[in-house]
Amino acid sequence: MIESGQTYRRSEKKKYSNEPGRSVSRYLAFFIAIALMMVAGTYALKNTILNVKVAVAEVTKTVYVKQATSTLNSVVAALASQNNIPTSLTANLVTKEQVKTDLATVTRNIYAGKSEIIDSSLIKKQIEKNLTKKATNVGIATDNVVYQSAQNTFLSGMSTYITTKINATPAAKLPKVIVNVKKTTNLIFIIGIIAFVVLSLLLIIHDRSVFRLSYYWGISAIWGGIVLAASAFLIGNSEIPNKVASAADQASGLIGTLLQTTFEQIQSYGLILLGVGVVLFVLGLLRRIMR
Repeated sequence: MIESGQTYRRSEKKKYSNEPGRSVSRYLAFFIAIALMMVAGTYALKNTILNVKVAVAEVTKTVYVKQATSTLNSVVAALASQNNIPTSLTANLVTKEQVKTDLATVTRNIYAGKSEIIDSSLIKKQIEKNLTKKATNVGIATDNVVYQSAQNTFLSGMSTYITTKINATPAAKLPKVIVNVKKTTNLIFIIGIIAFVVLSLLLIIHDRSVFRLSYYWGISAIWGGIVLAASAFLIGNSEIPNKVASAADQASGLIGTLLQTTFEQIQSYGLILLGVGVVLFVLGLLRRIMR
């Protein structure tokens, strides 16, 4: 005679023997976690430091516009004095509105990958217009040969200075760098999505259970979120952002702010991933509760 305890153990053994192997599911969950980190991390980059709208909004803030205007006006005044142009005409010759527009244009050109990130002829025309207006207001004739010669020499020197100065800074290399980083980021983003879909299909085929799928998705999201958020927090609070930003010379403050925003965004996405993972994990546990 078979005892009831033996019957129960056999039935339980048979039930668990029908369940798919957990080791395969765990391997799939591990790689799904990596895929989720790839997607979340690159998505954060695409929406922060690699987003031209975000960069333009940051670079045209009052503090950077004011700094750029002051620097440019100092250069203009120095070059003007070398060409015997009265200082009364060169004081605050470049306006903040013009500089703000120029900074936005330069930023868009950089993100578009253009080799010529600044149109020196446009700035030359802006300065010429402002200079002529000031000269007219103080009663200086602008149609005589002497004035025209001094003005042309000054504007030509200004244009050459701007081009030379830009080419000597890291900004000249940024278009190529930005384009390459954007391509790499988009590639990783696409690979991450494809990997997530394929691995999830394999998990569905292997586990054949919505609850098990939710359970392992939850584990993947939890670990992926923890690693992503922790990494972003540690890197964002290290010296790495400062070292990268310092290479940008006068734009170090701007680059530092963009990097900080980026790491904060990645950290936020990591925490969101963690939260979603917890929900999926709890839903996955319902299968055990319902037994």
